[in-house]
Amino acid sequence: MNNILNKEKLNWKEKTEKFVSTRATKVILEKIQNNNCILISGPPGVGKTANAYCVAFILEKTHKFMVMEVNACDLHKYALSNMNQVFIIDDVFGRYCCDTDFSLICSSLRAVLDYHTNTKIIMTCRSQIYHLVQNQLASENVSFAQCDFLSDELQLSVNERREIGESYINSGIISELKDNVFMLYSFFPSICIIFAACKEQENFFTYPSSYITYEVKNIKLKSNETYLVLALLVVLDNVVEEIVLDEHNVKTNVMLRDIITESGILQTPSKGLLLSFLRSLDGTFVKKCDRGFTFMHKYMFNMMVGCIGHNFIRSILKYGSIDFVQKRMRLPCLLENIDSFMINVTKDLYNEYFTKLIRDISRGYISTVFANKQMSSAKFRREIIPHFEKHLKAKDVVDAKDKSTVIHKVSSLGYTDLLAYFVQNDMPNIDKQDSDGKTALHLAVLHRHQHIAEILLQQKADVHLRDSDSRSAIHIACNNGDLHMVDMLIKHKAHINKRDKLGFTPLHLACIRGLTEVVELLVQEKAKLNKVDDIGRTPFYVACEMNRLDIVRVLLQQQTMNHIHIEESKNGFTPLHIACEKEHTDIVETLLKYGANVNRPLKSNDTPMKIAKRHGHKDIIKLLRKYEEINTIQK
Repeated sequence: MNNILNKEKLNWKEKTEKFVSTRATKVILEKIQNNNCILISGPPGVGKTANAYCVAFILEKTHKFMVMEVNACDLHKYALSNMNQVFIIDDVFGRYCCDTDFSLICSSLRAVLDYHTNTKIIMTCRSQIYHLVQNQLASENVSFAQCDFLSDELQLSVNERREIGESYINSGIISELKDNVFMLYSFFPSICIIFAACKEQENFFTYPSSYITYEVKNIKLKSNETYLVLALLVVLDNVVEEIVLDEHNVKTNVMLRDIITESGILQTPSKGLLLSFLRSLDGTFVKKCDRGFTFMHKYMFNMMVGCIGHNFIRSILKYGSIDFVQKRMRLPCLLENIDSFMINVTKDLYNEYFTKLIRDISRGYISTVFANKQMSSAKFRREIIPHFEKHLKAKDVVDAKDKSTVIHKVSSLGYTDLLAYFVQNDMPNIDKQDSDGKTALHLAVLHRHQHIAEILLQQKADVHLRDSDSRSAIHIACNNGDLHMVDMLIKHKAHINKRDKLGFTPLHLACIRGLTEVVELLVQEKAKLNKVDDIGRTPFYVACEMNRLDIVRVLLQQQTMNHIHIEESKNGFTPLHIACEKEHTDIVETLLKYGANVNRPLKSNDTPMKIAKRHGHKDIIKLLRKYEEINTIQK
């Protein structure tokens, strides 16, 4: 036995060669010097045992203490009254649950502490276990001083964590970590040791998945209650309110029974016991929040989803949030290179999965379901169509947020196969407008899905309907510069001269965007050139203002001299005035060549020359002078 103890001691001496002394070490040393028994509590991996050994080795060196790690129940076998001894009892009440003879441990501790004044005992205990036994421990009259790694006094600072990291790992890697990454996990020391030993990827500091997987695996084997509350947090999308585990809340009984059944755990713990275990995890994997309990942060949640979620698919589909199901569950045969924190829906659960999606659509969550990335897969859509046939009454379903229908969504996303299905089977009103006044045709045009637009037009979609901006489909197509779409809409008798909310016609929009081919098509189709917007600007004026030289040349072929001088209503500017102000030199020269009046004054008596001089546009001043001289000679 002594050989085994000595071997363990040598093993820890080797492990602590890279140990970094912190504030916690100093506090623990002070406590054990002033007390015969201390208990170091804290989350797993924080350095409880390493600190215990380091402090014990200091006592060995300074006061000739014999250092031994023993089982608590065997303490009395090794305690000697005539010798300075320091005993280390690691995980004194159990590692993942309180699986020891509690009364026997306390009796052993009292016996040694009462009769061996030269003996010191350093115990370590996980925070969760301490939380569960502290009341019982108080009643056992065991005298000890506590050192809590969750306290402000002992919690590792950023600088201490950085120093620990540099002790185990290349300093270049550590120097690249940001302060918030150092502080993500209480078990940062263990992350460093694992990283150094296993050559993990650098994102291991953010996602220490192998460590969490190891912990969860052991929790599942040794602590049913802890595993169930972690599963409950996953199923309920990272928030568990205390009311969920209230003994008087009968509404959650069926859900808890389903989760326990799916876990494979045979014994059913009480809600009160589960709540106690949930509270005990505060500071380890979870934290208290305004709404109840949540995982420490999104990274912890992601890893727990990856570790636990696949064991509770039925419960998630039944009780999980809509967002959780849409974002975190997938058919494994569809998408590649998805992160490991997704839950693969097994083939035997496809029916339940699709039933859940369709139930959510029927409840008005159309946008959420169609935002599912898997919808972009034709294979996924083929899988869901038979379930539409069985369970979905799409004709009467409207999205709760934006008042859209399934036709809006498939038109927006370009899913020709789904549109074809709804056209044949359960077609909602094709001209239904969403909360923005847009129809399916608007959205098909907006997202450039010409084939979708063709189908909608074949189904007699109203090409003239306006959205909340008073734009019809052809306004949107012209704004997009989608020449083929514009041509198709014109062939379906779209009005090309209607003004939108700002007074823009389709021609205005094409001029603003600099879409020469669209302008040419509209001109060819006899679009009115002198329709003005809400501040009196013609398409030609807008083209000059926006420096669209090619469009200006196209429109000049259709304009008379009077058209060139049409004034906008805000300042009375003509196209030449605005081109001078904006310093569009090529536009100015083109307008002058076509006979624009170089001396035309505004109501303020500003001429193009005065505007150019005020802004210091030297090239334009030269042009204006040149054409003043030409006009004078001609007169």
